Amino acid sequence: MKRHGIKRGLTLAAIGAIVSALFVAVGPTAGPATAEAPVTVTNPSFESALVGGSIPGWTQPYGSFTLSSDASDGATSVEVVDTSATSAAGLLSVPVAVTPSHNYRLVVDSRRIDTAGNVYMRYFDANNALISSSVATLSGGVGVWSTTTLAFTPPAGTVTASVLLYIGVAPVGSIRFDNVRILDDGLVRNSGFETPLAGGVIPGWSVAYGVIGDFQTSGTQKLTGNASLRMIDGSATAASGLISDAVAVTAGARLRVTAGVFKVTGAPSLFVRFYNAAGGQLSNQSVGYATVPNSWDDLAIDVVAPAGATSLRVLLYSGSTTITEAFFDDVTVAPQLTEEMSAGTPLYTVNSAISEVTTTSGGDQVAYVASYGSPARISQIDAITGELLQSSTLPGSGGAWGLAVGPDDSVYIGGLSSGQLYRWVPGSGNAVQLGAPVAGEIYINAVSVDQATGVVYGGTFPNGHLFAYDPAIDETQPFAAAITDYGQAISGATYVRSVEVTGSKVYAGTATNAGLAVLDIPSQTITPIALPTELTGSAFAYGLTAAGGYLFVRAETPGKAAAMKLDTGAWTVLGDSFGLFPSPVNDDGEVYILGEDAATLIVFDTVTGTTTTVSMPEDVANMRKPGWIEIPGDADFPGQTLSWVSTVGRLHHFNPTTGELRILETEVAQEPATIHDLTATPDGDVLMTKFVAGGVTSYNPDTAALTNHATKVGQVEGWVHDGSTTWMSSYTKSSIWEFDRAAAVTSSNPKKLFDLESAGQDRPMALTGLADGRLAVGTVPVYGALGGAIAVFDPSTSPVVPTVYPAPVADHSVVALTSRRESGTDYLFGGTSIDGGLGSVPTATSGVVFKVDPDDGSVVWSVSPIAGERAFPDVTIGSNGNVWAIGTGTLVELDPATGATLRTLQIAPVSTAVTWIGSSVVSDGAGTLFVHAGKRLFAVAESDLAVYTVATGVDVVAMDFADDRAWVGRNATLSWIDISAL
Repeated sequence: MKRHGIKRGLTLAAIGAIVSALFVAVGPTAGPATAEAPVTVTNPSFESALVGGSIPGWTQPYGSFTLSSDASDGATSVEVVDTSATSAAGLLSVPVAVTPSHNYRLVVDSRRIDTAGNVYMRYFDANNALISSSVATLSGGVGVWSTTTLAFTPPAGTVTASVLLYIGVAPVGSIRFDNVRILDDGLVRNSGFETPLAGGVIPGWSVAYGVIGDFQTSGTQKLTGNASLRMIDGSATAASGLISDAVAVTAGARLRVTAGVFKVTGAPSLFVRFYNAAGGQLSNQSVGYATVPNSWDDLAIDVVAPAGATSLRVLLYSGSTTITEAFFDDVTVAPQLTEEMSAGTPLYTVNSAISEVTTTSGGDQVAYVASYGSPARISQIDAITGELLQSSTLPGSGGAWGLAVGPDDSVYIGGLSSGQLYRWVPGSGNAVQLGAPVAGEIYINAVSVDQATGVVYGGTFPNGHLFAYDPAIDETQPFAAAITDYGQAISGATYVRSVEVTGSKVYAGTATNAGLAVLDIPSQTITPIALPTELTGSAFAYGLTAAGGYLFVRAETPGKAAAMKLDTGAWTVLGDSFGLFPSPVNDDGEVYILGEDAATLIVFDTVTGTTTTVSMPEDVANMRKPGWIEIPGDADFPGQTLSWVSTVGRLHHFNPTTGELRILETEVAQEPATIHDLTATPDGDVLMTKFVAGGVTSYNPDTAALTNHATKVGQVEGWVHDGSTTWMSSYTKSSIWEFDRAAAVTSSNPKKLFDLESAGQDRPMALTGLADGRLAVGTVPVYGALGGAIAVFDPSTSPVVPTVYPAPVADHSVVALTSRRESGTDYLFGGTSIDGGLGSVPTATSGVVFKVDPDDGSVVWSVSPIAGERAFPDVTIGSNGNVWAIGTGTLVELDPATGATLRTLQIAPVSTAVTWIGSSVVSDGAGTLFVHAGKRLFAVAESDLAVYTVATGVDVVAMDFADDRAWVGRNATLSWIDISAL
């Protein structure tokens, strides 16, 4: 159901031909255009079965051998045995093609049983005559697996090279060898800093500024491989810089220079310097500074070699006025085979998690809207017109979930990421950052104000604390003195998700297992309250609201509302609810709650304790802290009108008397919206969805026209196209939508087909089509839960009823799916994550790749091909028919019949964070894989795993092979890359 177009042939030789045209013979002339591409060694881990007593891919020129189940990689190693003190023992690999004067590394794992040994690279000419050899002594002590690295540059005349695993003439004993690989360092010698130091010098590099002590190789942080460069610039008056050996270039060559950088402190940067034949410097260009601390990022610059240029050198640098600690890895110089064009910042939105409609002490009807941004913002708008009255930023916070108004009209806001509490007094200027009430807590999820005393109560994440802030104390004493930390509201709860104060009680709703607790203010004791049976087992207790003598609570997920009579503790279950908050009580003693379909309101009469419903003309998506207002002179809205602001900043008015619903755009400032995901459609447009705010927006690359299609669709996680129809999976509730792109957007287009809330599933991370017209979705469960699912459905049926199977591996989430037809039968191939819903604790250590029969959910095979990879967020079927899976940093090729690992390629760091997304792989159907990992987009040749870095700093990507485009999202910006040259 997804189209594929062009035929391309990315291989080591193809890239080498392009490189040869741009670089001259003084330096390297062929090879992959980025570091760390492997040169294929046959049977490198000795997993192939013996053939006639011989090891495939290897010969036995000396001594004897045996296969061993003691292995560093896979299931088997080879043990070379030397029983004679007068002869040697060794294995010689089948020759591989290499390029003279190019930079390579031989990397071999070995366990010395009881003797010393060596590894050699032997170089042969076109007549297979030995030219010379390079050698390294095996590292590590006796009895332990160790890794030996031999950096080598084949001499002139070399055509092929072989690896020799060797025990010398005199020693007697045995050594086990495994995982033999030859890595191509590309155009920059020792680009990954894997080569051991020689006399305290880093091979391939020299000190340009500072002293050699400023630089060292380190295994503490590494982008790929086993090591990186650590730079420590401890001077605020002198610079530090390490510069590469010269890379020969041709004037006019368009080049891309990149380096991975892990910034700890300071301002690590990258410079490119061009030189003429006499060694004179012609230019000096920089890419700027790494800005993100404590994570790997990319420094990248596209340059053109100036007239007269014969070489370039790469400078890794820290300026004279900065103190810097940073790690560098994978420095690359590559031909710029692609061109990137900007499409600007296409998405803007009001992205609000919390708002409140209220009446000020002066009688003004207003709404307060806290919206995401850099920084976040709090706005006051007219609750009748949507006009912006005033606003303020929230310095240090990117958003807010908690918001409440005090008796003096002060607005209190709980910050996200910063754990800060803010106070804003409308009319006084900017909001004040009061401080962090509870050390170590990063979110303040909820706040409520005691209208009698002005004391603020709040709840936190990730340790679920309940706290109080007394502004009267804060006026005369330090902020800390105004804080009372009551500790965890419920033992083990990670969130206090909702807080409501009424009288002498403070109620706290918790997660990730929904709970309710009450704080008695005079005694400062916290007591748990049992939720009704219908709400137990839910993830969150949201929307606590005291109204009409009741405490209202909404549990999610699943979404159900209930009311507890405050004087008796008796519960009334109100039914399925979408929420999040109920209304205050109106003049008739009624409380309104948004129903499950988001178009029905549950009406609870607090006088009689009875429930009725009222319908609205359309689905309103969500409701945050609504309020009752009066709209003078409007016959359609007589008496009290229910008013609220949606998560995208739209002001809603609903009048229960007339049934009229009005939705107004407001003047709340829109911010650039992060592109959460995107896809290329068969007609060449791009569909995008916003982070958190969701919705669907299309971009036409020919006209640059933007069209908002579906604001009611949540944050989209998966897309499948067939002609003008697009199916989408969205968060929350693992909802599935069908969208006819050729038809007008209406209340039924897009239409929701179903959701998986009843199956306990929340995030539908994977969506794929089968050849027979069915679709399948893979999911992550609700907050606090482990165990995703696969749901298979036929979109042509009415109603659409999915068949739901549990995840192929217990306690795993299903985060990747693709399909393949074999002998007339469709199969699903997918990947899992060990992570469940937020707040859950994994029981496994490694994600799996699997094959499933969609007809009955039976598992054909499931494997964990890379130990420690916590997820495989994407899978694809290659042009060779094999399964390719990308982990957080490792690309794996698997046999579709058995799941056996065929080849692996580490392409980015392996992540240890909670992982559902972040990497992807797609085949163009013609021999090239496009892999997104570690914020880089790579083109990888299936034939020999040659790698080209297409783009850096990438957050999301979508491939359009028919139009030769890779669409790239970086936070809020969109661009496309011409991939026709690949």
